[in-house]
Amino acid sequence: MKNVGTIVLETTRLLLRRFVENDALKLCEGFVNQKSFLYYANKSEITIQEEIDLLKKIKGRYEELSYYNWLITLKENKKIIGSINLQMNNSDETAEISYAIDERYTGNGYMTEALMAVRDLCLNTIMVKRLSGGCEIDNIASRMVMEKCGFTCKGIIKNHLKLSDGFHDMYLFVIEK
Repeated sequence: MKNVGTIVLETTRLLLRRFVENDALKLCEGFVNQKSFLYYANKSEITIQEEIDLLKKIKGRYEELSYYNWLITLKENKKIIGSINLQMNNSDETAEISYAIDERYTGNGYMTEALMAVRDLCLNTIMVKRLSGGCEIDNIASRMVMEKCGFTCKGIIKNHLKLSDGFHDMYLFVIEK
């Protein structure tokens, strides 16, 4: 496995880049305080100062080559539309992916496009043996994104995700080399 860190990824319509402190206001006005994001992330609304503090911590983590955390922006106008990140397990050469999108940009294929770019980085550059992800079983849109990106559903993990209203079952999706 060859970790390369959070490098810029470019697709036809998107630029996946590192977070910077100047993103705080747009993030707070965007997806990080939307009801659907707060529900699935099991979080409360965040202030601009709290977001700035979080972005400072993220900035420090970017020094680690095994840290992967991208902001998803539209190439045409630089608008922030979501995020995608990896949790690496270097000992077994696997990665787990998670993502979120601004609800104003759903249904346009943006998350599928972003996930394909990160999937390709994982399989072709980092050389992970297994890439996995999951979604709450009622989150049909997220399930469809993973399926479109070639992930295979391996089953349901009961009571695995803790959301704001309690524990939920989760589909487990995997791509293996």
